[in-house]
Amino acid sequence: SVVFLCRLCRLCKGLISNRIESNQAMYNGNFGIAVQASSKSLIVKNMAGWSGPSGYGSGYSIGAGNTYGPIILLGNGQIATPATGWENFDDYTIP
Repeated sequence: SVVFLCRLCRLCKGLISNRIESNQAMYNGNFGIAVQASSKSLIVKNMAGWSGPSGYGSGYSIGAGNTYGPIILLGNGQIATPATGWENFDDYTIP
């Protein structure tokens, strides 16, 4: 199991050096994955979406002081850059 720092579950609030990998965090009423600034966390290979009151927004909120793979929006066609294997995918809904 993977424990990640998020504003919703608060499983490891205040902890540092988390590895947030291979998760699907969709439709949580807030960001799918939200990581506090300066937590020195690694965020890779995830898929996240957001569904708040307005029904649209980004799946990620990653504060400064963390490391993460490229965030690729779904629905924009073929991935233009060479795949690295570290990508995060965002099911961002545009209003």
